[in-house]
Amino acid sequence: MGEEVFFALFESMRRNKMISGVILAALGLMFLISPLTSMVTVCRMVGWAAMIGGTLEIAGAVKGTPGFWLQNPYFYIGIFLAVLGIIVVRNPYIVLDWTNLIFGVIVVVSSAMSLLHMQQMRRFTDTTNGFITILSIAGIVLGALIILNPFGTIKLLSRIIGAVLLYEAAVNFRIFSNTRLLNNDN
Repeated sequence: MGEEVFFALFESMRRNKMISGVILAALGLMFLISPLTSMVTVCRMVGWAAMIGGTLEIAGAVKGTPGFWLQNPYFYIGIFLAVLGIIVVRNPYIVLDWTNLIFGVIVVVSSAMSLLHMQQMRRFTDTTNGFITILSIAGIVLGALIILNPFGTIKLLSRIIGAVLLYEAAVNFRIFSNTRLLNNDN
């Protein structure tokens, strides 16, 4: 009886690995073949989720205490989410551009601060860490590239996501094939 339960769970895992492998492979190929369209699609999905969530927040606030919905903070959070969702759905390219731009600024500032900290540490200690200095300078350069070319870097990021998804699909397919061999042995 214990073996039957084990093999039932085993068969379920095999099926799930196969299904998730196919989905991950399709998504990975989508991100590799059409990176900008993929990122815009993801951005629009987030926008729709914000609109739906905002609408539900507004409905919950209005349905809550009669006459006091204007005093309910969730009403205003709902309005904010709904408006933000509309903006994201209507203008996903601008949202992607600004998100990447903000990320680039954060990378430059963080790397510059690391470089500054290394310089300050050199004044008080004999040890120098060239590796951190090199990484900080590389971070500043990469952040500047992101700032100067936000759409190009979003395409690169999308392709990296696609490659990772394809890798995960390959892992799932390998697990599926290994479990099939194990199941055939018994």
